[in-house]
Amino acid sequence: MIVDAHAHLWGKGFIPPAFYKETAEKWAAKSPGRTPEMIMPKLLDGVVDQDGKLYIETMDRAGVDVTVINMSDFGYHWCGVEPEVSQEKQVEFYGELTKRYPNRFCFFAFFDPRRKNCLDLLEKAVKEHGCKGCGEITMNGVSVADEIMQPLFKKCSELELPVFIHVRTGHGTEFTDEDLTYNNPGHPFHMRALQAAYPDLVIIFGHSGYDLWWEEACRTARGNPNCYLELSDWYLELSDPKNLIVKLACMRDMVGADHILFGSDQISGDRFCGDRAILYDWVDFFRNLPEEAKKIGYQFTRGEVELILGGNAGRILKI
Repeated sequence: MIVDAHAHLWGKGFIPPAFYKETAEKWAAKSPGRTPEMIMPKLLDGVVDQDGKLYIETMDRAGVDVTVINMSDFGYHWCGVEPEVSQEKQVEFYGELTKRYPNRFCFFAFFDPRRKNCLDLLEKAVKEHGCKGCGEITMNGVSVADEIMQPLFKKCSELELPVFIHVRTGHGTEFTDEDLTYNNPGHPFHMRALQAAYPDLVIIFGHSGYDLWWEEACRTARGNPNCYLELSDWYLELSDPKNLIVKLACMRDMVGADHILFGSDQISGDRFCGDRAILYDWVDFFRNLPEEAKKIGYQFTRGEVELILGGNAGRILKI
């Protein structure tokens, strides 16, 4: 069984146009006569998969059995405006999606804790729509150790929900002017406070600290039976597979193959699916990992690969 622990699928109106403002401005600057307003519809419509069919086709082609859709909250506290489709309606969408494709999709829900109804939204997502976790927790200027986050983690602990937290350099850290020290709210260092406060909480280190924080992520997760490294975005290293294998072997040696999750961060929609999907090469890399690792003097057993590709996620999510 192959389980992708990290993907995104959005319906129309789920993302505020302001989220793509900077991207649209950069694209427009490359061509005279183009304006951000001309580009924005292409960016927004290109990530829409209104019924999930496009993503299922991508999964089938890659050989992925189950995908965990991670919800995003790019509303007021991120972009300064709310999306066209409310958070409540988005949760209903994901609940219907999992019913439409039983045993193929499950979803994690996330609501910015600065929303007054954050906890009610999460509990309703679990009890009425089958939500299996909380994520992707990506905070603009707030770390997981901050006081405002604690009611959310307490609720997750009560509901026995795993939490998926964005832990990487680059995307999602720019709002701190790319300060890569402990001052950055996305730094793995902040996970230590979470581990201490909620020892029974299952914590997934999204992106495993890619690419500059990976060693810190390993050290922080190491020895904690409820912490898991998730490997999305590491596909960006496929151009140097030998170096990637060395790093994965180090992760395996530090936390154990039973605490690593396959993930892609694959996005649905015409811009990212079909022939453009990164999922195919990423899955194939792991399928071939034992043989490729052996060529450079490293060892990954087939059993270890099976744990990473789906066994661990299946155990956490009870699927």
